[in-house]
Amino acid sequence: MAYVVAKPRGFTLVELIIVIVVLAVLAVVAAPSLIAPSSEARQQSLNAFAGAFTESERLVITKFALEGLDMNAATSQALYDDNNVELVSSAHGTIKLTPHNLHGMMEIDGFVVVGDAMETEVVVVPSGFDSLVDGESSNAMVIKAKATQCYLSLTRPSGADKVAQAMTYSGC
Repeated sequence: MAYVVAKPRGFTLVELIIVIVVLAVLAVVAAPSLIAPSSEARQQSLNAFAGAFTESERLVITKFALEGLDMNAATSQALYDDNNVELVSSAHGTIKLTPHNLHGMMEIDGFVVVGDAMETEVVVVPSGFDSLVDGESSNAMVIKAKATQCYLSLTRPSGADKVAQAMTYSGC
């Protein structure tokens, strides 16, 4: 009587280890590009923020008009939420350029917003840059934000109704 020896099925231990090592190398190489936002993604997020700000500003100006508030009044005017918390304030016919106002106008998730002490400039930086404090208004913080070389600067030239937008991408 002849016995037939069955061929072993499955993978050997060496083959499994080789596959695991190859997958580990691929994971190490691919993970940083999948986890960290790319330069292009940061640039596009700043572009999207600029567009959202322009639309939010238009909506807030409309809201002021609907509420019967005179943005050209000599005193500051403000919009409030249902809990009587100030959302956005205006002065001399325009919305004040402050981090507080930007937070009141729109969702700021994923960004750090800082402003200068004179309320003439707000700088928006994608999150992820150390040493920036969201919502702070100081000239030193604006300098730190601009040092990232990845920011959107919002300024209002003297006497202008529109906010000027300037973006710097070299450090994104």
